[in-house]
Amino acid sequence: MMTDKRVDGDLAGPRFCGEVSAAVSHEIKNVLAIIKETAGLLDDRAGRAQAEALPLAPDQVREATRAVDRQVRRADAIVRRLNRFAHSVDRESEAVELGESCRLLAELADRMLAGRGATLEVLAEAPEVTVQTSHFRLLQFLWRGLSAVLAAAGNGARLQLTVAARPEKKSGGRVELRWQTAAPTPVGGPEFPGPAELELLAQLAWQFELNPDEQHFVLLLP
Repeated sequence: MMTDKRVDGDLAGPRFCGEVSAAVSHEIKNVLAIIKETAGLLDDRAGRAQAEALPLAPDQVREATRAVDRQVRRADAIVRRLNRFAHSVDRESEAVELGESCRLLAELADRMLAGRGATLEVLAEAPEVTVQTSHFRLLQFLWRGLSAVLAAAGNGARLQLTVAARPEKKSGGRVELRWQTAAPTPVGGPEFPGPAELELLAQLAWQFELNPDEQHFVLLLP
């Protein structure tokens, strides 16, 4: 019989997918709402012009079509982001460029950050830091860490995600998350890593260091 910890670990991946899907679908829904509103406004203007036997002003048509075009391009970027995330499960192990992966994480977490009035900056200390690992599991681990930090830090936190090589090794990479709170007093440390994340650390031979007093954590990848 499975233990509660084992069940939690088995559900961690699907739960992560669900959270990302919910965030992205909300963004797409916002885009569709703006397109619908713009189409309704254009239809109202066309109806008034027809009723009054007047021509529809070209500038009003252009204004509406440009607004729709902006939202279509926004939706295209969102779908491309979702597609990149979906393909992270294609291979159990692959060459992952950490800077690109962290930028994808920041884009996926945009709504989660905005909901707490937080900001996340991604920095790369080297042009390219590539490791051989599971891209999906890496995103999952960092997403859970980011969620835990936001929950502990409260609203208005400023976060910085830094990617670097490991100078003590010929290969591998380092991902560091630092955060500053908006509150004048220190907050407690994040409840992280949990059982599912500890299992990932063991399975993938990652190393993890958390220092809540200095408000940062480091993930070391071989």
